[in-house]
Amino acid sequence: MASNLETWLKKGNAVISPKIAVQDIPGRGRSVISTQAITPGTQLVVIRRRQLLNKLSIKVTCPKWTPHWNKLNSHQILALVITLYCNDADNYWYPFLSQLPTKESFQGIPLGMTPEDLKSMPLSVQSHVSKQKNTFLDDFEAVKRVLSDSDSETNIEYNEFLRAWMCVNSRCLYMTLPGSDGTPADNMTMAPFIDFLNHTSLGEQDSVKVDVTAVGMVVTARKHYSPGDEILLGYGPHDNTFLLCEYGFTIPSNPWDTVDITQEILQLLTTSQKSVLEELGYLGDYTVNKEGPSFRTEVSLSCLQEPSSDGIPPGLQMLCSGRSDGSKYKTGNCRVLQQILETKSRELARLPLNDVTRGMLEITNALTNEK
Repeated sequence: MASNLETWLKKGNAVISPKIAVQDIPGRGRSVISTQAITPGTQLVVIRRRQLLNKLSIKVTCPKWTPHWNKLNSHQILALVITLYCNDADNYWYPFLSQLPTKESFQGIPLGMTPEDLKSMPLSVQSHVSKQKNTFLDDFEAVKRVLSDSDSETNIEYNEFLRAWMCVNSRCLYMTLPGSDGTPADNMTMAPFIDFLNHTSLGEQDSVKVDVTAVGMVVTARKHYSPGDEILLGYGPHDNTFLLCEYGFTIPSNPWDTVDITQEILQLLTTSQKSVLEELGYLGDYTVNKEGPSFRTEVSLSCLQEPSSDGIPPGLQMLCSGRSDGSKYKTGNCRVLQQILETKSRELARLPLNDVTRGMLEITNALTNEK
């Protein structure tokens, strides 16, 4: 950990256990490792509320803050602050902001790819990036409007704001903030040092515990660590498409990998069948994993076997309400799903092989070989 960040944290009465340290690990970047044996329940990190970067702490520490900023959600404000102060050595937050990733660090994230490079990625990645870019552009315009409304002479440059926006997107933690609108985008905080913790896909048993208390954000060990072990934090049960698009990394043999077959199924549905699924709350978001199709996917495949009608077919209604196991649809579902996955497998095989495509191919090949 850079000495200026460590000094700043200590001045704010943050607590970093002497049993852990930051270390650069090839292929993983800055990471937190144990330097001594650690037992479950050991308090590892405490970051005081004043050193948690969010829209509440920004109000009392950033000189350019104006009431106009209240129009922005947390993600927008955080990205704006990083853009404005990342090079301001006199700013309160500089020791933290100066440690954030550079523009070059995000070159592998699909949001920063050229349209040509993006075409070499699976459709699920392209779809995710399309939505992500729309959100970013909306945020960029919202920030520019607020700066204009406040008669600010400050101009923000597109690429600088994009880098700041991705810093927030990839490093923020959820924290309920008083006065928020209740959405995830308005309940974000950035936590110095805690953001050095890399992701584990193995679930709660492999992850530290993070609590928000009256004092601040507290990190506690859940398991035993030997000297040299990496301390990890579970970001959630995410597949490699999500991890790549949101964080810029992937995990080999990710247990949460899925294959999105939404477009393939939507193309098969009639207008009336789509209306039925929409009424039932099952239109879109169709995936399969190594265990097979999700329940949403099963419902959509079952709907394909029902003749188009104005109402909800009784069999489909019973399936969705749990009064039927859908056995009458099983044979037809398997046939259509096999056809979709065989086509999907050929499509994926034409793309460059990486953790995303490899994980998807493992799923499609496993499921098509079951027939």
